[in-house]
Amino acid sequence: MKFKKRYITIFVPALAILAIAGAFAAIPGLRGRFINEESKPLSPVASNKNPDKKAIAIVHELIQVVKGLDSLTTLSFKGSMSVNDLADSTNNLVTDFEYTRQGTLGYYKMGDNETLSARDVYLVVVHSAKKIFLSEPVKMENPMKVQLPKESELLEEEGYKVSRSVKDSLIEISLVNSTHATCREYSILFDGSGGIHHVRMRLADANAMSNSAKDKKIEINIDNWQVGVVRQELLRTDRYISAKNGEPKPVGALQDYEIIKD
Repeated sequence: MKFKKRYITIFVPALAILAIAGAFAAIPGLRGRFINEESKPLSPVASNKNPDKKAIAIVHELIQVVKGLDSLTTLSFKGSMSVNDLADSTNNLVTDFEYTRQGTLGYYKMGDNETLSARDVYLVVVHSAKKIFLSEPVKMENPMKVQLPKESELLEEEGYKVSRSVKDSLIEISLVNSTHATCREYSILFDGSGGIHHVRMRLADANAMSNSAKDKKIEINIDNWQVGVVRQELLRTDRYISAKNGEPKPVGALQDYEIIKD
């Protein structure tokens, strides 16, 4: 069982920050990534060539919230995520996650799997398989390393209908286009400081983009968004491994885990 670091580094942020921000930022590019030679032809995405100033202002506000995530290098939060596959309930998922970051160091837990990006090692623990994967250090990157779409692009070319509401001092902005090729809905709930509380998405199936009965619904709840807070205890490698005769060894309850070096 060979650890492929690129899979983990894509998987982890996609379920945390990138699930919050990256899907929105990549809306124009999602179609190109989803479509392949075997995909069935799609109906054109409905467009809106004359968006009003109110819609443009709402999308501008959303873009500013997403941009703000890129400056957060010290952050902790917990939450839960559910994925509902409308066509196949065996693919449904409900799980908790936890995240803390301090500059280039970071920790992420999704369900029973843990990832730690420390100064001297990049470590992934897969508890179900009783394995610890080790590789060279990997710096935590800011999530928004893609070009954000322009207001006019989302409204005119992507054809989204935009709405904004306030609920108990929280702001909800939604983009909805039921005929969109890839992302039918993107909704985000945030507070006045830019703290994220909830994200809702409806994504098309990559192999059946024109069939909404096969869509995936994703709900992400953030319970405790704390900017400037780091859980230092989660950034310690000695929770998992120690050095013995120059070689890493699992510790404590993980002593029977297999260590695999990349």
